[in-house]
Order: sequence, then C-alpha cells, then structure tokens
Amino acid sequence: MSLDFNTTNVKDKEACWKDDKATPMLEALVWSSLQIGMGDLTEKNIDEWRFRLAVIHRIQSDIFIHPKGEEKSFRMVLDALPTFVGLHTNVGEETRSWFFKKVVNMLTDSANCAVRAEHEKCQPKTKTA
Repeated sequence: MSLDFNTTNVKDKEACWKDDKATPMLEALVWSSLQIGMGDLTEKNIDEWRFRLAVIHRIQSDIFIHPKGEEKSFRMVLDALPTFVGLHTNVGEETRSWFFKKVVNMLTDSANCAVRAEHEKCQPKTKTA
C-alpha cells in the first residue's frame, strides 16, 4: 500500500510545497507518521505526536532523514509541528498501547542485533586445512 498524504487543511501551504514538490520537512513528517502510528496532525493530538517522535528519536536517531537523504534535526521537526497542523496521511491511528509494543519490539531487535554483532566479533576464527 502506498503512503498518501493531503495538505488541504494545512494553513501554511508554503511550508508544504516548493516548486510543486513536497518540502523536505513535509516529507520528514509524512514518513515519520508511519513510525509513530498517527495519520492526522491536529491541535488536539500534537502533544502525542511530540511524545511519540521523541521516543522514536531516542531509539532511532536518524528517523528524520527523508528518502532523498536530507536530514532534519529533531528540534527542527518538533518546532515545525504547529505549522503542519491539518496534515492528513493514510496511516491508521494507533493507540499508545500499540505504540509501546512497537517500541519494545524495536528495542528488542536493536539489543539482539548488538548481541549478535558482539558475539560474532568475539568468536575465534577457525582455521581451515
């Protein structure tokens, strides 16, 4: 399924579009919506967006590198959130419980990867005849 978004209800269209292309900040927020499980950015849920983005940022610091490789800092993204109120994506609205389960899975995967990498690094090399 494709990731779709709509900026019709965002007041600051210049923050969203430049030369008929999505701005890097808009792209960063759209892609981040997948990670946090929130499709709509509203006045009512902006604090939940901030919270979830902060949690994911602690685990995956490169969350704000959008597909074209342009990095946006965590602070820049948080500061820009009010400008993008009204953003809609086709990402489902997930509960905080769902989000915490996702975070635990991310931490588990990260720890398992670290253990495997450390284990492989410490293994004695076997000689072949």
